[in-house]
Amino acid sequence: MTASWLPNAYRDGKDRSVKVLITIGQPELQVNIQGRTVPWRPLQPNHAIERVRIIVALGTPLPSKFLRSVAADNDERRLALGFTSKNLRRGQQIHFQPSGVSFGGSPSELWGWDWQRLTAGNRPVETLVVENEAIVYETAEYIRWTSFLRRFEEVAGPILDKILTVVDAATMSLEYGDRFVFEGRPIDARPDFLLANISALLPENAASGGSLWHVHRGWFEELEGHKVLINQNLDAQDSKSPDRGTIRSVQVLTKTELRSRGEQLEYEVLKEKLASMHERSKEIFKSVLSEGMQAQVGIRGETNGQS
Repeated sequence: MTASWLPNAYRDGKDRSVKVLITIGQPELQVNIQGRTVPWRPLQPNHAIERVRIIVALGTPLPSKFLRSVAADNDERRLALGFTSKNLRRGQQIHFQPSGVSFGGSPSELWGWDWQRLTAGNRPVETLVVENEAIVYETAEYIRWTSFLRRFEEVAGPILDKILTVVDAATMSLEYGDRFVFEGRPIDARPDFLLANISALLPENAASGGSLWHVHRGWFEELEGHKVLINQNLDAQDSKSPDRGTIRSVQVLTKTELRSRGEQLEYEVLKEKLASMHERSKEIFKSVLSEGMQAQVGIRGETNGQS
C-alpha cells in the first residue's frame, strides 16, 4: 500500500492537503478525509463500464418494405439469441435541418424495430435497434472486447451485412459509458482523486465536491486514413438510494465516430475499423484517469479491463 500527499490549490492560498491511500488490487481508490476512509470505486469489480454501444448511420434511408422483410427473416434467430421483446416503430419521423423541420413518411409507416433481452425484472441488458437511417447495438454486460465483438457479430452481423448491400454506411460510432461511484457524502466527492488534472477546469466549489459539474470536449483526428470525431463527456451526477440517500457518481462517456470518405464501407471493413477505434478509446479514457484509478480498472500496465 502506498500513500501520497496531494496539495490542493485554492485561490486563497491556504493549504488543504488531503492524504490519499491507494490500495492496488482492490476495486477502489481510498481517500482519507479528516480521519475517515472514503473510496471512489468503479461500477464493476474489475472495470467501470456501464454500457457499450455501436452505431452505424446510413447514407440513404431504408425503405419500409425492406425493413419489414429483414425483421421477418430474422425473427426465429431473434428468439434463439434470447431477445424475447420485439417492438415495431411506426409513425412520422421529424428531421431537424439548417433549412428547417421536415416530416418523413405517413403516421402508420414502419420506420424501424428493436429487440431487447431482458432480466427477470424486465430491465433491458442488451438491445438491437434497426431503423431506416441507423443500426444500433448496445449491451450492459461487457466483460472484455473479444467477447463483446463476438456477440455483436452474432446479433447484428447478419442484418448489418445485408443492409450494407443495399445502402452505404455514412458513419460508425463506438461509445463507452464508464461510471465511478463515491462511497461517502457527495460534498466530499473531490474529482481530482479520480480524474487527472480535472481541478484546473473547475471552479473551487465543484473541485471540492460541493456542487455538480460537467466537462465536455471534442476534436477531429485521423485514424487509418479516415477522419474520426472524438467526443468525451465527464459528468458528476447524483442519484437517490433508499438506504444511503444521495449518491454521487461520475460518468465518463468516450465516443469515437469514424466518417466515410465517400467509399463503400462494407461489413468486413467496419469490423476492422472497430478494433482500431477500440484501442483509441482506451487511450483517451486512460488519459483522464488518475494513476491510482488506472490501476483499479486494469489499464495502467499491459492488461486492460476493456481488452
